[in-house]
Amino acid sequence: MEHKVDPKFDALNFQFVLLGAVPFPIDVPHLKELGVRGVITLNESYETLVPTTLYYVSLICLFISG
Repeated sequence: MEHKVDPKFDALNFQFVLLGAVPFPIDVPHLKELGVRGVITLNESYETLVPTTLYYVSLICLFISG
């Protein structure tokens, strides 16, 4: 979806976005199978349930914005 929202912002062109709850460590292999390449969390870093090393070895980038 290409769409100009506001002159200050550029719209993103997504193939798809997967929205959901905070993943558990057991969910990470399934996320990788689905083709997830990045996880964005609005939680504080101490609230994440998956160790960053598990994302790292699964080749999934973790972005913490909390």
